[in-house]
Amino acid sequence: MTADRHDPEAGFTLVELLVGIAMALVVTMAAVSMFTAMTRKQPEVTQAADIVGTARNAVEKLTIDIRQGQSASVPNAHELNLVIPCSVITAGDTGNCEISYRCTQEVGRTTSSCTRQFGTKIKTVITGLSTKEIFCVFPTSEVGKECGAQGTTAPRYVGVNLEFPNHKRAVGISSTTVLEDGAALHNSPEVLNGV
Repeated sequence: MTADRHDPEAGFTLVELLVGIAMALVVTMAAVSMFTAMTRKQPEVTQAADIVGTARNAVEKLTIDIRQGQSASVPNAHELNLVIPCSVITAGDTGNCEISYRCTQEVGRTTSSCTRQFGTKIKTVITGLSTKEIFCVFPTSEVGKECGAQGTTAPRYVGVNLEFPNHKRAVGISSTTVLEDGAALHNSPEVLNGV
């Protein structure tokens, strides 16, 4: 006597069970391989996110300093000198204070780091840059104009360009993460006098 295929108590045949097990194994293996690949990639993703986060903080500090500036000079594309009212930095102080940013190549590496100097305090604010030109001055505060030559007298806008290397080992190509920002000098004599 053979079982009727439409009998609700008949169960699965051996072939149906083997096909079901094979399909479950294929799906499980695909899920495990995806999880393993993501786990291997996670440190790279975390490192890139940390670099970008640190760079954003540095750019924010830079633009705050620039906005507070009375004047700025960019002797070369790796240096920025700002004159800021001391009262902005330290309550009760009068006169002007200088803040300098210097970017130099890191020892034994192809990347650069930037320091911020205020008085005798020097602090590293950015590391791992691959940027060739970091600071750029503009003769007017209108963004989109051509970057002025270094040493432009009384610049009204300072641009900041930070590039960080990304190494996409899986595909074998190298690219960069770029952060660009800038700010106008809000305490410059021209701005304060409405020029």
